Amino acid sequence: MEHLDGIHYERFYRDLMDSATLIYEVIEGETEDGDLETYYQFEDAKDEASHDGATLSEYGNAFYFKEGKIYECVIYFENMECTGVNLYQEAEINNFVKGLLKFESGDEVALLENHPWAKDYLVKESKEDTLLAKTTESILNDLDKYGLAEFGAILHYMIDEVGPEITGKVIVNIAENDMHYNLQTGIKHLFDKWGKDDEYFKKMSNLTDNFIATYIKIYNNRLPNLEKHIAKKADQNFDDSTAALSIKNRYTSYLVKDPQDWIKLKGPVGLAIQLCGCESFNQVLETEAQKEFKKHFLNIFFFTLKEIENLPTFFK
Repeated sequence: MEHLDGIHYERFYRDLMDSATLIYEVIEGETEDGDLETYYQFEDAKDEASHDGATLSEYGNAFYFKEGKIYECVIYFENMECTGVNLYQEAEINNFVKGLLKFESGDEVALLENHPWAKDYLVKESKEDTLLAKTTESILNDLDKYGLAEFGAILHYMIDEVGPEITGKVIVNIAENDMHYNLQTGIKHLFDKWGKDDEYFKKMSNLTDNFIATYIKIYNNRLPNLEKHIAKKADQNFDDSTAALSIKNRYTSYLVKDPQDWIKLKGPVGLAIQLCGCESFNQVLETEAQKEFKKHFLNIFFFTLKEIENLPTFFK
């Protein structure tokens, strides 16, 4: 949001009243019980607040749409004087329209009846949502298919397809919602190369310093949340009582229900490799996930030999 300086606020406000589309006016009030109430349209606010026994705030806000821009005018309510104007940027307009749609309980028809100007932004947001969903699915599939050693390459080619902003938003979404258990290993591996492996980043030229600093660095030291990952496995593989206990203690990913699975996994080592998001021990070394592998291997060893509730505190 940009605060506009160097303009005559009152004159600008009056011009908007004459030539722009009023979206809505809003002002808050506080009741004697300390509850905050929101009132829309200034001309009705006094009567509605009086009915509620509320005291109105000194300032309200009037929102206008004009020529693809949204202006927020800060209004001193006592004399209806404009004391400041803010200009919304494109991304903020998209979020603003989302808020209007939420106010209409998700009814797009009602939204467009009340705010026809929002049509272009509603379509744009829908297209972005679709693109984000497809990009998320693609990156998750590539992580499973190619492994975390190729995380940088996956991002490089995705930026070619959809650009750095969409790719970055997807990484944030995957990380914040714990959508891929071993994403953290890939982020750590990529971040550790930053500033040290110039040849790598020459090949992955889309991974600019700005992209790494904005979307990778912030998650470099973040610990992954295992709860969703373990809960999913517990529901799939164990009875209710075991699943509940496993979810509570976050141990289920280390348990193997069917002895035949050990053959498929090639024993505890195979399971530990898999839980690191890798297909071989060489890949564990390539992604520098040795510490994670060691933790998983020790846990598997003890969890498969002892009852969970009898584990020493050291291993919990």
